[in-house]
Amino acid sequence: MKVNNLCLLLCVVATFLFSCRKEEAAGNSATDTISAAVLDQIKAAGYDVTGIRQTEEGYIVENDLLLPYSDVAKLPGRLYLPAGKTELVRASQLVTGLPRVITIAVTGLPGSYISATDQAIAAYNSLNLKLRFQRVVGSAQITIQGRDLGVVSGRWPYAYAGYPSGGNPYPSITINTNPSAFGTPPDIVALRKSILHEIGHTIGFQHSDASNPAFSCGPGVYNGPAVVGGVIYIPGTPAGPEACSWMLTCLDPTCTSNFTPGDIIGLRYIYG
Repeated sequence: MKVNNLCLLLCVVATFLFSCRKEEAAGNSATDTISAAVLDQIKAAGYDVTGIRQTEEGYIVENDLLLPYSDVAKLPGRLYLPAGKTELVRASQLVTGLPRVITIAVTGLPGSYISATDQAIAAYNSLNLKLRFQRVVGSAQITIQGRDLGVVSGRWPYAYAGYPSGGNPYPSITINTNPSAFGTPPDIVALRKSILHEIGHTIGFQHSDASNPAFSCGPGVYNGPAVVGGVIYIPGTPAGPEACSWMLTCLDPTCTSNFTPGDIIGLRYIYG
């Protein structure tokens, strides 16, 4: 009996350790594991920490926006958007050195993810911007990778990415491979829209309804800040959130188009 009890205890401990590691890999949603000082820094920059998650790269806020650990201490102060101007907004960091081609690789994911990526790339390139995209095999400036981020709850998490740094796009987009995210087999339209959105973050676009996420997420799903972290209004874009914008905080699965008229104005204003 003593041997059996010891074996049982070891099994329980091993299961516990495996569960913890799996949860850590997927991201931890408990804010009590993140120091108060870090939470205060992120809030002071204008980001809402509701539902904040921690990964090996940094902190995920506002559904899918990654703030790397190295950037938290130097986050720009919160910016008050001009009265009546909430869309479209960009980060203070952009891709520079235009015109240029940004290479994108899809690694460790099945063909449906590659097809969705090709469709997203074609959508951007159809706008004839000075910033163009090309899918490659192997080393790339943006790598699309998969990870089981856990069961989607409250429309989150489907994917995440970060802002540009040093004039270059954020180097990775992480897609949730959990079947609850895009289904089995994956929904190509939903994948395309998510990849379009995350590429938007990597080249410097913030959520177009960041000052009022209830516009796309609905009440009670996500409570955004009254001001928005480190963003700049793009002249000529709609004064308020635009339905089906590719950069809404929560994407509407019924919106099948790639970009709205306001989105195109914003993209061409920034990237020609």
